[in-house]
Amino acid sequence: MENAFYIATCRFHVKEKDRLLITGYFLDNRPDGNRIEIRLDGKKLFYTTDGIRLHPLKFRKIRKRLITKQFFLWIHLPKDWREASRLEVLQSYRGKEELMKTFAVSELKNLEKWLANSIDKVNTEEKGFSVEGWYYRRKNASIRFLDENQNELEMKEEKIRRLDVLREYPECKKEEIAGFKAFYEEGIPRKLEVCFEEEEKNAEEIMNLKRKLRRQKMLDDFRKVRIYYRQFGIRAAFIRAGDKLSGKNGTEYEEWLRRHEPSRIRLYRQKRKQFTRMPKISIVVPLYRTPERYLREMLDSVRGQSYQNWELCLSDGSGEDSSIAGILEEYTKKDSRIRVKDNKKQLHISDNTNVALDMATGDYIAFMDHDDLLTSDALYECVAELNEYPDTELIYTDEDKITMDGEEYFFPHFKSDFNPDMLCTTNYFCHLVVVKKELYQAAGKLNGEYDGAQDYDFVLRCVEKTDKIRHIPKILYHWRACEGSTAGSADNKSYIVDAGAKAVRAHYRRMRIEAEVIPTKYPGMYRTKYPVKQTPKISVIIPNKDHTDDLIKCLRSIREKNTYENI
Repeated sequence: MENAFYIATCRFHVKEKDRLLITGYFLDNRPDGNRIEIRLDGKKLFYTTDGIRLHPLKFRKIRKRLITKQFFLWIHLPKDWREASRLEVLQSYRGKEELMKTFAVSELKNLEKWLANSIDKVNTEEKGFSVEGWYYRRKNASIRFLDENQNELEMKEEKIRRLDVLREYPECKKEEIAGFKAFYEEGIPRKLEVCFEEEEKNAEEIMNLKRKLRRQKMLDDFRKVRIYYRQFGIRAAFIRAGDKLSGKNGTEYEEWLRRHEPSRIRLYRQKRKQFTRMPKISIVVPLYRTPERYLREMLDSVRGQSYQNWELCLSDGSGEDSSIAGILEEYTKKDSRIRVKDNKKQLHISDNTNVALDMATGDYIAFMDHDDLLTSDALYECVAELNEYPDTELIYTDEDKITMDGEEYFFPHFKSDFNPDMLCTTNYFCHLVVVKKELYQAAGKLNGEYDGAQDYDFVLRCVEKTDKIRHIPKILYHWRACEGSTAGSADNKSYIVDAGAKAVRAHYRRMRIEAEVIPTKYPGMYRTKYPVKQTPKISVIIPNKDHTDDLIKCLRSIREKNTYENI
């Protein structure tokens, strides 16, 4: 079936008896006229449904479609369901019916007895071990730790909040999920049995603590997959196994990012939007032997913009033997808005960028690195800001970083509105920066003396010329953190730190401000020290009544710690 409903998990409601949960997803992330029926031995059952956005760990590409939404089917089983033989999940569309999954009632009976829990990590140390996990805490639920001789171990426990588990168990309150970390410091038993018990349900996990650590970790991972299979089914278990073997990890930020990214419908509406002002934006990108994958992804992110009035000005400073010439020719044939300057010699970053700037014919200039990515709505959001605030001359946006393989987004930078003192401390503008062409012409081109911090020097010269600066508090730029790149760490290239300090000093000279600029222990951040030339008298006023001890302490601190004498 074209928009098939795939079943991911099956389990019982942890509180309500005879209520079964089946979770799954449609290929198109919505039913679109498809109908799901649940039948027990042919008898149709009533169910309710909820649709939620998936946690990033569960995002999947199936048949080249990104699955971002999951559906919860809460099925009300009849009291005599245990006497039946099978439960069927069927999907119908335009009169065509298809059986998607069959569950034997014997399987459901086993699921019914399962007490929700998981042992996530077991660490052995020189004198003991620790266990981390969670379980559903009912009124009489308990957890016990036994060694190979069934002797109960007295372990120290810490409570841990497990909000991640609530995504799998939305019917629970956060206090009902008992996350724990238990410690034992009096030796390491050969085997450990963890028993989760309550009046009607129970579960146990047995681990061999004497195995070699590498093998133990592998077996622990597969043990967790086995637990996942018991609770959620074979499809979800295979997905979880794949995540374990590939090292995939979802993050809270990725979940936030997915929740805030524009939908396909929203992007479609943006493409059709006609603003009062539709300025042309010239995106300038200096290229230098860019890896093919990164180059194509950068180019595709620009071509995928929901705002269409742009041009991409590319300066290839790779030299005569450029390895990317063929790719650039391919894209210029695809899209007439992409323009390329093929330089015959290798260029440094400032000179290379200036060549791209000379090509720009737009009303505004946007700066982009050769291996980074724009979000699909980046230019649209900038143009929307320009229409709301027509006198704007400089825009900067929030950003994050993306791993080399493009699989993970991290280190979001949620910036403050314009703060000149902060800008002299660090180049927090960074990406994405959009500048009115007249402002760029007034500020001047990039200066090769500041290579490594040439963009820092440029924005400092811009803010000297204008106060019409807007900050868009949205993540619109993904900065690729390649190994050894400045996105990963400014520690990698100390000359960048020196160039940044030099740029701030030059800014103060132009502004006729006497100041000392000192690099801090945090690369890319600088301290400004202004000289004190006068010593005006300072009056210290201390309101006090009866609190003589406090007053004595206050006066003593002023006398002993103060270094300014004219008070």
